[in-house]
Amino acid sequence: MTKISGEVSIPDRSRVTVEAQIEFPKSYVEIDIVRIQETAYMTSIFGGDWNQIPAESLPFNLSGLGLTMAEIVDAIQKPKILGDERLNGIDTLRIGGMINSKDLVKLVPGVEGNFRVELKLWINREDGLLQRALIVGQVVTTDDPDTVRDLILNNMNQPVVIDAPI
Repeated sequence: MTKISGEVSIPDRSRVTVEAQIEFPKSYVEIDIVRIQETAYMTSIFGGDWNQIPAESLPFNLSGLGLTMAEIVDAIQKPKILGDERLNGIDTLRIGGMINSKDLVKLVPGVEGNFRVELKLWINREDGLLQRALIVGQVVTTDDPDTVRDLILNNMNQPVVIDAPI
């Protein structure tokens, strides 16, 4: 997985697009995922048909995202201000630091071990809302040490309707 972008309706609805790289045969894929409470839907890699899947099988959990991200921010060890950056027309403050992989368990199910992970956050200077989170490092035992998870949040504080696709 190289990038997740989408919409979240707090507390328990999300619609995201996941970009991922498959090792064999080496190719890039795009998968759409909708989660409504404990029910999840995902498009198939071949053909794009929607299928219902167990929510716990997803490689991330965006339910309760606001509280989850607040807990992750609290877990940053020795946070540093990295500077200002304009991101999608929004003035943001970049913050970085290290966290333990176990601090990501609510966001990334299946966390095991206690790996050191780099975290960068882009915070909207005007309203303090998270715009982007970049997680670099091994979070689950099957990750490569240089795995990157890039969470981009769009349409903050805008009404969004997320319905089941099937």
